Amino acid sequence: MRKTILFIVFATSTAARGQVAIPHPDLTPVDPAVRSQIEEIRDRYEILSVDRPESAEVRGALRLLGEHYLAYGFYAAAEVSLSNLALKVHDDARALYLLAYIREYRGKTEEAVATFADVIRIEPDNAPAYLRRGRLLLELGESLPEAEASFVAALEADPACAAARYGRGEVARLRSEWPVAVDHYRAALEMAPDSDQIRYALGIALRQSGRIEEARTQLQQITARVTAGSATWEGCADPVLADIGRLATGVAVHLTRGALAYFDGDLATEVEEYGKAVEADKSDAEARKRHASALLRSGRLDEAVAEYEEAQRLDPLDAIPFFDLAEIRRSQGRLDEAEDLYRAALERNPQLDRALLQLGAIALTEGRPLVQRSSFGKR
Repeated sequence: MRKTILFIVFATSTAARGQVAIPHPDLTPVDPAVRSQIEEIRDRYEILSVDRPESAEVRGALRLLGEHYLAYGFYAAAEVSLSNLALKVHDDARALYLLAYIREYRGKTEEAVATFADVIRIEPDNAPAYLRRGRLLLELGESLPEAEASFVAALEADPACAAARYGRGEVARLRSEWPVAVDHYRAALEMAPDSDQIRYALGIALRQSGRIEEARTQLQQITARVTAGSATWEGCADPVLADIGRLATGVAVHLTRGALAYFDGDLATEVEEYGKAVEADKSDAEARKRHASALLRSGRLDEAVAEYEEAQRLDPLDAIPFFDLAEIRRSQGRLDEAEDLYRAALERNPQLDRALLQLGAIALTEGRPLVQRSSFGKR
Protein backbone atom coordinates (compact mmCIF):
# COMPACT_ATOMS: atom_id res chain seq x y z
CA MET A 1 0.00 0.00 0.00
CA ARG A 2 2.81 2.40 0.94
CA LYS A 3 4.60 1.73 -2.38
CA THR A 4 1.36 2.43 -4.28
CA ILE A 5 0.91 5.75 -2.46
CA LEU A 6 4.57 6.62 -3.09
CA PHE A 7 4.18 5.87 -6.81
CA ILE A 8 1.12 8.16 -7.04
CA VAL A 9 3.03 10.97 -5.30
CA PHE A 10 6.08 10.30 -7.51
CA ALA A 11 4.06 10.31 -10.75
CA THR A 12 2.31 13.54 -9.79
CA SER A 13 5.52 15.31 -8.77
CA THR A 14 7.47 14.27 -11.86
CA ALA A 15 4.69 15.38 -14.18
CA ALA A 16 4.60 18.75 -12.46
CA ARG A 17 8.31 19.22 -13.22
CA GLY A 18 8.05 18.20 -16.89
CA GLN A 19 9.51 14.75 -16.22
CA VAL A 20 7.93 11.75 -17.92
CA ALA A 21 7.02 8.67 -15.89
CA ILE A 22 9.48 5.89 -16.71
CA PRO A 23 7.89 2.70 -18.07
CA HIS A 24 8.19 -0.47 -15.98
CA PRO A 25 9.58 -3.10 -18.37
CA ASP A 26 9.27 -6.81 -17.62
CA LEU A 27 12.63 -7.73 -16.07
CA THR A 28 11.90 -11.46 -15.93
CA PRO A 29 14.48 -12.38 -18.63
CA VAL A 30 17.27 -10.53 -16.78
CA ASP A 31 19.66 -12.35 -14.46
CA PRO A 32 18.18 -12.26 -10.90
CA ALA A 33 21.19 -10.48 -9.41
CA VAL A 34 21.07 -7.76 -12.07
CA ARG A 35 17.28 -7.55 -11.83
CA SER A 36 17.49 -6.84 -8.11
CA GLN A 37 20.04 -4.10 -8.81
CA ILE A 38 17.81 -2.40 -11.39
CA GLU A 39 14.84 -2.61 -9.03
CA GLU A 40 16.94 -1.14 -6.22
CA ILE A 41 18.06 1.77 -8.44
CA ARG A 42 14.47 2.33 -9.56
CA ASP A 43 13.14 2.41 -5.98
CA ARG A 44 15.92 4.77 -4.95
CA TYR A 45 15.13 7.11 -7.84
CA GLU A 46 11.41 7.21 -7.10
CA ILE A 47 11.95 7.92 -3.40
CA LEU A 48 14.59 10.60 -4.00
CA SER A 49 12.48 12.24 -6.71
CA VAL A 50 9.87 12.96 -4.07
CA ASP A 51 12.24 13.89 -1.23
CA ARG A 52 15.12 15.60 -3.09
CA PRO A 53 14.11 16.03 -6.74
CA GLU A 54 17.05 18.27 -7.74
CA SER A 55 19.78 16.37 -5.91
CA ALA A 56 22.89 14.84 -7.43
CA GLU A 57 21.67 11.50 -6.11
CA VAL A 58 18.56 11.70 -8.32
CA ARG A 59 20.68 12.50 -11.35
CA GLY A 60 23.02 9.62 -10.55
CA ALA A 61 20.13 7.20 -10.15
CA LEU A 62 18.62 8.33 -13.46
CA ARG A 63 21.93 7.74 -15.21
CA LEU A 64 22.34 4.27 -13.72
CA LEU A 65 18.74 3.40 -14.53
CA GLY A 66 18.98 4.58 -18.14
CA GLU A 67 22.28 2.83 -18.77
CA HIS A 68 21.12 -0.46 -17.26
CA TYR A 69 17.88 -0.42 -19.21
CA LEU A 70 19.88 0.21 -22.38
CA ALA A 71 22.38 -2.57 -21.62
CA TYR A 72 19.56 -5.10 -21.37
CA GLY A 73 17.59 -3.87 -24.38
CA PHE A 74 14.77 -1.98 -22.67
CA TYR A 75 15.01 0.93 -25.08
CA ALA A 76 11.75 2.75 -24.26
CA ALA A 77 12.51 2.86 -20.53
CA ALA A 78 16.13 3.83 -21.23
CA GLU A 79 15.04 6.68 -23.49
CA VAL A 80 12.67 8.15 -20.91
CA SER A 81 15.26 7.80 -18.13
CA LEU A 82 17.94 9.61 -20.12
CA SER A 83 15.48 12.22 -21.43
CA ASN A 84 14.57 13.03 -17.84
CA LEU A 85 18.28 13.30 -16.98
CA ALA A 86 18.85 15.63 -19.95
CA LEU A 87 16.10 17.91 -18.62
CA LYS A 88 18.01 18.20 -15.35
CA VAL A 89 21.55 18.47 -16.78
CA HIS A 90 21.83 20.22 -20.14
CA ASP A 91 25.55 19.67 -20.76
CA ASP A 92 25.90 15.96 -20.02
CA ALA A 93 27.46 14.72 -23.26
CA ARG A 94 27.44 11.06 -22.22
CA ALA A 95 23.71 11.04 -21.41
CA LEU A 96 22.89 12.89 -24.62
CA TYR A 97 25.03 10.54 -26.71
CA LEU A 98 23.23 7.51 -25.31
CA LEU A 99 19.89 9.24 -25.82
CA ALA A 100 20.78 9.95 -29.46
CA TYR A 101 21.94 6.35 -29.92
CA ILE A 102 18.61 5.06 -28.57
CA ARG A 103 16.65 7.40 -30.83
CA GLU A 104 18.70 6.21 -33.78
CA TYR A 105 18.00 2.59 -32.85
CA ARG A 106 14.27 3.27 -32.48
CA GLY A 107 14.05 4.93 -35.90
CA LYS A 108 13.63 8.48 -34.61
CA THR A 109 16.15 9.70 -37.15
CA GLU A 110 15.55 13.45 -37.11
CA GLU A 111 15.52 13.53 -33.29
CA ALA A 112 18.73 11.50 -33.24
CA VAL A 113 20.44 13.92 -35.67
CA ALA A 114 19.49 16.87 -33.45
CA THR A 115 20.64 15.11 -30.28
CA PHE A 116 23.99 14.11 -31.79
CA ALA A 117 24.41 17.79 -32.71
CA ASP A 118 23.91 18.64 -29.02
CA VAL A 119 26.64 16.15 -28.12
CA ILE A 120 29.02 17.74 -30.63
CA ARG A 121 28.28 21.20 -29.24
CA ILE A 122 29.46 20.00 -25.82
CA GLU A 123 32.28 17.73 -27.06
CA PRO A 124 33.54 19.05 -30.42
CA ASP A 125 36.03 16.17 -30.76
CA ASN A 126 33.54 13.32 -30.26
CA ALA A 127 34.30 11.10 -33.27
CA PRO A 128 31.47 8.55 -32.74
CA ALA A 129 28.90 11.38 -32.56
CA TYR A 130 30.13 12.88 -35.84
CA LEU A 131 30.15 9.44 -37.46
CA ARG A 132 26.61 8.54 -36.41
CA ARG A 133 25.27 11.98 -37.32
CA GLY A 134 26.86 11.75 -40.77
CA ARG A 135 25.39 8.33 -41.36
CA LEU A 136 21.91 9.52 -40.35
CA LEU A 137 22.16 12.57 -42.60
CA LEU A 138 22.93 10.24 -45.50
CA GLU A 139 19.94 8.13 -44.52
CA LEU A 140 17.71 11.20 -44.56
CA GLY A 141 19.17 12.22 -47.93
CA GLU A 142 18.89 15.88 -46.99
CA SER A 143 22.38 17.34 -47.02
CA LEU A 144 25.42 15.68 -48.56
CA PRO A 145 27.72 18.62 -47.66
CA GLU A 146 26.64 18.42 -44.00
CA ALA A 147 27.10 14.64 -43.97
CA GLU A 148 30.55 14.99 -45.53
CA ALA A 149 31.50 17.63 -42.96
CA SER A 150 30.52 15.19 -40.20
CA PHE A 151 32.74 12.45 -41.63
CA VAL A 152 35.63 14.88 -42.06
CA ALA A 153 35.27 15.97 -38.43
CA ALA A 154 35.14 12.33 -37.29
CA LEU A 155 38.42 11.65 -39.08
CA GLU A 156 40.03 14.72 -37.57
CA ALA A 157 39.02 13.48 -34.10
CA ASP A 158 39.95 9.85 -34.83
CA PRO A 159 42.22 9.44 -37.88
CA ALA A 160 42.00 5.63 -37.56
CA CYS A 161 38.21 5.58 -37.98
CA ALA A 162 37.67 3.41 -41.05
CA ALA A 163 33.91 3.96 -40.92
CA ALA A 164 34.32 7.72 -41.32
CA ARG A 165 36.57 7.24 -44.35
CA TYR A 166 33.98 4.83 -45.75
CA GLY A 167 31.38 7.54 -45.16
CA ARG A 168 33.34 9.96 -47.29
CA GLY A 169 33.38 7.31 -49.99
CA GLU A 170 29.60 6.98 -49.70
CA VAL A 171 29.18 10.74 -50.17
CA ALA A 172 31.33 10.60 -53.31
CA ARG A 173 29.34 7.59 -54.58
CA LEU A 174 26.04 9.44 -54.16
CA ARG A 175 27.55 12.32 -56.14
CA SER A 176 28.76 9.85 -58.81
CA GLU A 177 32.32 11.08 -58.18
CA TRP A 178 33.75 7.62 -58.76
CA PRO A 179 37.51 8.34 -58.71
CA VAL A 180 37.09 10.22 -55.42
CA ALA A 181 35.03 7.34 -54.05
CA VAL A 182 37.78 4.90 -55.04
CA ASP A 183 40.36 6.90 -53.07
CA HIS A 184 38.23 7.00 -49.93
CA TYR A 185 37.18 3.35 -50.09
CA ARG A 186 40.78 2.28 -50.66
CA ALA A 187 41.94 4.30 -47.65
CA ALA A 188 39.13 2.78 -45.55
CA LEU A 189 40.12 -0.72 -46.67
CA GLU A 190 43.71 -0.09 -45.58
CA MET A 191 42.34 0.66 -42.10
CA ALA A 192 39.96 -2.35 -42.09
CA PRO A 193 41.43 -4.92 -44.53
CA ASP A 194 39.01 -7.68 -43.48
CA SER A 195 35.87 -5.69 -44.36
CA ASP A 196 34.06 -7.32 -47.28
CA GLN A 197 31.60 -4.41 -47.29
CA ILE A 198 34.34 -1.85 -47.95
CA ARG A 199 36.00 -4.14 -50.50
CA TYR A 200 32.67 -4.53 -52.31
CA ALA A 201 32.16 -0.75 -52.40
CA LEU A 202 35.69 -0.31 -53.72
CA GLY A 203 35.11 -2.91 -56.43
CA ILE A 204 31.92 -1.19 -57.61
CA ALA A 205 33.59 2.23 -57.61
CA LEU A 206 36.53 0.84 -59.63
CA ARG A 207 34.13 -0.69 -62.15
CA GLN A 208 32.23 2.60 -62.47
CA SER A 209 35.58 4.31 -63.06
CA GLY A 210 36.32 1.96 -65.95
CA ARG A 211 39.03 0.05 -64.09
CA ILE A 212 37.52 -3.35 -64.77
CA GLU A 213 40.47 -5.63 -63.96
CA GLU A 214 41.12 -3.90 -60.65
CA ALA A 215 37.42 -4.16 -59.84
CA ARG A 216 37.43 -7.89 -60.60
CA THR A 217 40.46 -8.42 -58.38
CA GLN A 218 38.72 -6.76 -55.43
CA LEU A 219 35.36 -8.46 -55.93
CA GLN A 220 36.92 -11.92 -56.23
CA GLN A 221 38.38 -11.54 -52.72
CA ILE A 222 34.97 -11.09 -51.10
CA THR A 223 33.97 -13.99 -48.83
CA ALA A 224 30.54 -12.83 -47.63
CA ARG A 225 27.35 -11.81 -49.39
CA VAL A 226 27.15 -8.01 -49.38
CA THR A 227 25.15 -5.40 -51.23
CA ALA A 228 25.47 -1.68 -51.77
CA GLY A 229 24.39 0.41 -48.79
CA SER A 230 24.39 -2.46 -46.26
CA ALA A 231 27.50 -1.47 -44.31
CA THR A 232 27.57 -1.91 -40.57
CA TRP A 233 29.65 1.27 -40.18
CA GLU A 234 31.81 -0.34 -37.56
CA GLY A 235 35.41 0.70 -37.07
CA CYS A 236 35.28 3.82 -34.88
CA ALA A 237 36.28 3.42 -31.23
CA ASP A 238 33.20 4.06 -29.07
CA PRO A 239 34.13 4.07 -25.36
CA VAL A 240 30.65 5.09 -24.18
CA LEU A 241 28.93 2.12 -25.82
CA ALA A 242 31.78 -0.09 -24.61
CA ASP A 243 30.86 0.97 -21.07
CA ILE A 244 27.24 0.00 -21.69
CA GLY A 245 28.35 -3.36 -23.02
CA ARG A 246 30.27 -3.89 -19.80
CA LEU A 247 27.03 -3.58 -17.81
CA ALA A 248 25.83 -6.84 -19.34
CA THR A 249 28.85 -8.75 -17.97
CA GLY A 250 29.47 -10.36 -14.59
CA VAL A 251 31.40 -7.34 -13.34
CA ALA A 252 28.29 -5.15 -13.73
CA VAL A 253 26.60 -6.03 -10.45
CA HIS A 254 29.60 -4.97 -8.37
CA LEU A 255 30.21 -1.79 -10.37
CA THR A 256 26.59 -0.82 -9.80
CA ARG A 257 26.72 -1.60 -6.09
CA GLY A 258 29.91 0.43 -5.82
CA ALA A 259 28.25 3.38 -7.56
CA LEU A 260 25.24 3.17 -5.24
CA ALA A 261 27.57 3.08 -2.23
CA TYR A 262 29.32 6.19 -3.58
CA PHE A 263 26.00 8.05 -3.79
CA ASP A 264 25.23 6.94 -0.22
CA GLY A 265 28.63 8.08 1.06
CA ASP A 266 29.39 4.51 2.20
CA LEU A 267 33.10 4.39 1.44
CA ALA A 268 33.77 0.99 3.01
CA THR A 269 31.12 -0.71 0.85
CA GLU A 270 32.34 1.19 -2.20
CA VAL A 271 35.87 -0.17 -1.70
CA GLU A 272 34.52 -3.67 -1.15
CA GLU A 273 32.25 -3.73 -4.21
CA TYR A 274 34.79 -2.23 -6.60
CA GLY A 275 37.30 -4.75 -5.26
CA LYS A 276 34.84 -7.52 -6.12
CA ALA A 277 34.43 -6.01 -9.59
CA VAL A 278 38.20 -6.28 -10.09
CA GLU A 279 38.12 -9.89 -8.93
CA ALA A 280 35.25 -10.62 -11.35
CA ASP A 281 37.28 -9.30 -14.29
CA LYS A 282 40.91 -8.47 -13.68
CA SER A 283 41.22 -7.04 -17.20
CA ASP A 284 38.51 -4.38 -16.67
CA ALA A 285 40.28 -1.00 -16.62
CA GLU A 286 37.17 0.86 -15.39
CA ALA A 287 36.87 -1.43 -12.37
CA ARG A 288 40.55 -0.87 -11.58
CA LYS A 289 40.14 2.89 -11.87
CA ARG A 290 37.10 3.06 -9.60
CA HIS A 291 38.71 0.73 -7.06
CA ALA A 292 41.82 2.91 -7.04
CA SER A 293 39.77 6.05 -6.40
CA ALA A 294 37.91 4.45 -3.52
CA LEU A 295 41.14 3.07 -2.03
CA LEU A 296 42.74 6.52 -2.26
CA ARG A 297 39.84 8.14 -0.44
CA SER A 298 40.18 5.42 2.21
CA GLY A 299 43.81 6.36 2.79
CA ARG A 300 45.14 3.09 1.33
CA LEU A 301 47.72 4.86 -0.77
CA ASP A 302 49.99 2.02 -1.89
CA GLU A 303 47.05 -0.13 -3.00
CA ALA A 304 45.54 2.82 -4.88
CA VAL A 305 48.83 3.44 -6.71
CA ALA A 306 49.03 -0.22 -7.74
CA GLU A 307 45.47 -0.12 -9.13
CA TYR A 308 46.07 3.12 -11.02
CA GLU A 309 49.21 1.67 -12.58
CA GLU A 310 47.30 -1.44 -13.63
CA ALA A 311 44.51 0.74 -15.09
CA GLN A 312 47.15 2.60 -17.11
CA ARG A 313 48.46 -0.69 -18.47
CA LEU A 314 44.99 -1.97 -19.39
CA ASP A 315 43.80 1.27 -21.01
CA PRO A 316 46.85 3.38 -21.93
CA LEU A 317 44.72 6.03 -23.70
CA ASP A 318 42.63 6.96 -20.64
CA ALA A 319 43.91 10.22 -19.14
CA ILE A 320 42.32 9.88 -15.71
CA PRO A 321 44.60 7.22 -14.15
CA PHE A 322 47.62 9.31 -15.18
CA PHE A 323 46.08 12.46 -13.68
CA ASP A 324 45.02 10.79 -10.42
CA LEU A 325 48.44 9.20 -9.97
CA ALA A 326 50.03 12.60 -10.68
CA GLU A 327 47.94 14.05 -7.85
CA ILE A 328 49.29 11.39 -5.51
CA ARG A 329 52.90 12.05 -6.50
CA ARG A 330 52.40 15.82 -6.14
CA SER A 331 50.99 15.32 -2.62
CA GLN A 332 54.12 13.29 -1.81
CA GLY A 333 56.37 16.09 -3.04
CA ARG A 334 57.63 13.98 -5.95
CA LEU A 335 57.19 16.83 -8.42
CA ASP A 336 59.29 15.43 -11.26
CA GLU A 337 57.17 12.29 -11.38
CA ALA A 338 54.00 14.33 -10.99
CA GLU A 339 54.97 16.60 -13.87
CA ASP A 340 55.60 13.62 -16.17
CA LEU A 341 52.22 12.13 -15.27
CA TYR A 342 50.35 15.43 -15.76
CA ARG A 343 51.97 15.70 -19.18
CA ALA A 344 50.97 12.13 -20.00
CA ALA A 345 47.37 12.94 -19.00
CA LEU A 346 47.34 16.01 -21.25
CA GLU A 347 48.78 14.06 -24.15
CA ARG A 348 45.72 11.83 -23.87
CA ASN A 349 43.24 14.63 -23.22
CA PRO A 350 44.46 18.15 -24.08
CA GLN A 351 41.22 19.59 -22.62
CA LEU A 352 42.00 18.33 -19.11
CA ASP A 353 42.21 21.77 -17.50
CA ARG A 354 43.08 20.46 -14.04
CA ALA A 355 46.28 18.90 -15.36
CA LEU A 356 47.24 22.10 -17.17
CA LEU A 357 46.68 24.13 -13.99
CA GLN A 358 48.83 21.78 -11.94
CA LEU A 359 51.64 21.92 -14.51
CA GLY A 360 51.41 25.70 -14.33
CA ALA A 361 51.65 25.61 -10.55
CA ILE A 362 54.76 23.40 -10.70
CA ALA A 363 56.33 25.67 -13.31
CA LEU A 364 55.67 28.77 -11.18
CA THR A 365 57.15 27.05 -8.14
CA GLU A 366 60.32 26.31 -10.06
CA GLY A 367 60.46 29.66 -11.93
CA ARG A 368 59.92 28.13 -15.37
CA PRO A 369 57.68 29.35 -18.24
CA LEU A 370 54.07 28.20 -18.13
CA VAL A 371 53.05 25.19 -20.22
CA GLN A 372 50.76 25.93 -23.18
CA ARG A 373 47.79 23.72 -24.06
CA SER A 374 48.86 23.79 -27.71
CA SER A 375 51.89 21.71 -26.76
CA PHE A 376 49.66 18.69 -26.37
CA GLY A 377 47.75 16.63 -28.92
CA LYS A 378 45.87 13.37 -28.83
CA ARG A 379 47.92 10.26 -29.52
